[in-house]
Amino acid sequence: MTKEDQAFLDRITAYINKKSINSDPNQRATATTSQQIDKLKPIFMKIAKEDGCEISDVLVRYMDLSSQAAAEKAAKEQADTVDLGSLLKM
Repeated sequence: MTKEDQAFLDRITAYINKKSINSDPNQRATATTSQQIDKLKPIFMKIAKEDGCEISDVLVRYMDLSSQAAAEKAAKEQADTVDLGSLLKM
């Protein structure tokens, strides 16, 4: 992931944190994808205007980068996990 991509994700994450989006696990579990996207629409619109692109382009980029970041995090956590079975064989 490039620094620009990370800055893009960080900006949206900061918006999510500032607006307390996804802070309630019960609401997060019951919210539809379209409801979650609607909550992000203001920041997506702002970024689209600044970048001179369509809001759909921002949404697709966000979804792609979020998936990539989640996969990278899972891979790192997997690499950091100690195989307890191999330790017991020692």
